Amino acid sequence: EFRRVLFRSLFIGERGKVWQAKVFGKFGKRTGRYFAPKNAGDKPYYPSIPRRIVLAIAIKYGIEPPAIGESVWDWILRHPQIEILITEGAKKALAAISQGIPAIALYGVSCGRNGGEIKESLRPVIAGRERVVLAFDRDSKPETVRKVRRAVKRLGSAIERVSETVTGDNGKPKRSEEHTSELQSPCNLVCRLLLEK
Repeated sequence: EFRRVLFRSLFIGERGKVWQAKVFGKFGKRTGRYFAPKNAGDKPYYPSIPRRIVLAIAIKYGIEPPAIGESVWDWILRHPQIEILITEGAKKALAAISQGIPAIALYGVSCGRNGGEIKESLRPVIAGRERVVLAFDRDSKPETVRKVRRAVKRLGSAIERVSETVTGDNGKPKRSEEHTSELQSPCNLVCRLLLEK
């Protein structure tokens, strides 16, 4: 069956690889659909961060910015005092970055870990990090809410094992048993940040 594609967006990571594509068109009741590259696996999205935002982050933390051409995520890796936000979806990560917050996207709240351990693709930037903020979508269906709470708790606990502090969007430190829906924002953290700035 032929489907006319009206528009597509590619989410390309800092290293130049496509992480995900959104194809706009008619897909049943939806007006668009997300696709990940075949055999890409469950990898986090490390977006490119514009130089002006990198400079603002460096000023905020009182550190030297990375050299031009140097990987920003390698620079962030060397500075555990830089707060990292983990969210669901590339658009939310990019919106957070536009507000000066380094953000990593996962395909979903259940991603980012294998059992009780952080995935190796996420571990280097999380290990030893002083502060990690989790911000995932709030759903309205009770069963989905329960599943998301459980997944956030598990992800938060796994991150807590390799990081200094995991916080919710209220900025308060969380213990592993507290990784509940409080880590989800009322609508989503990025929209709140955009409104508060």
